[in-house]
Amino acid sequence: LGAAALKDGLHAGVIGFLLIAIFLIFWYRLPGFIAVIALGMYVAITLFIFKLLNVTLSSAAIAGFIISIGVAVDAN
Repeated sequence: LGAAALKDGLHAGVIGFLLIAIFLIFWYRLPGFIAVIALGMYVAITLFIFKLLNVTLSSAAIAGFIISIGVAVDAN
């Protein structure tokens, strides 16, 4: 996978996370803010584990990670 595609995929993930965070805070106020903190911790821990286990980030892996953030939002 090219470096540009990897960069674009990560950029899309950051933008998606920010949009979700803004929506949660706007719609749910304090519980939304708490959910955003929990999601931030989820993302940080998952990325730490990816780094620790030396996971290769392909386009499918990035898409799966972004989908897992969506599932975590649904769980909240």
